[in-house]
Amino acid sequence: MEYFTSSPPWFNEEINRLQNNIHHHAYIFEGKEGIGKQFFYLEIAKGLLCSCLPNASSCNDCQSCFLFNKQNHPDFHLIVPEKEKKQISINQIRNQQESLYESAFLGGNKVFAINPIEKMTREAIDAILKNLEEPPNNTFFLLLTHRYHSLPLTVKSRCSRLNLNQPKNEEIKEWLKDLLGNNSNIDMAMIYSKGKPLIAARMANSDI
Repeated sequence: MEYFTSSPPWFNEEINRLQNNIHHHAYIFEGKEGIGKQFFYLEIAKGLLCSCLPNASSCNDCQSCFLFNKQNHPDFHLIVPEKEKKQISINQIRNQQESLYESAFLGGNKVFAINPIEKMTREAIDAILKNLEEPPNNTFFLLLTHRYHSLPLTVKSRCSRLNLNQPKNEEIKEWLKDLLGNNSNIDMAMIYSKGKPLIAARMANSDI
């Protein structure tokens, strides 16, 4: 998965909130698919792992930030559906248990991200509930979802919810221009992507 250097501007308010105050060990980031939630949770994860700045802020200069940018941070654990499979299995959760209770390699925090949590099997969810309720010290869970309403109450009750809203068309267009330059496909891509900026970016940058 691609790691990004910063989240798009429509998440600035939520980013600033968490950079100033982390009040929970487990967060659910919810929002429509295609609005850039992966930008958001990677920036938060990087901040939680940063060796120099508190909360979810990152200095982008320490060893931790360097390793994260290189996609090689030993204390960042990303759980996604395995290749050619549609769900996150209980074995994937069990395989993380050892890392969960080990000390952090860099002596700071550990971050476990699940994307998206609605892809977890019932057994996988049951296996992680105790971890969400009583995690080891300096351990954070970042859970992404496109369908918050479908999540079990047992998961919702153990996490702090943060709603990532749909960006405005003006914000999307400005971001696409900064990202792609003078691309003649931007307006058409915005129409066909139905307000989903990541999809619009892929469409505008393709030959379709």
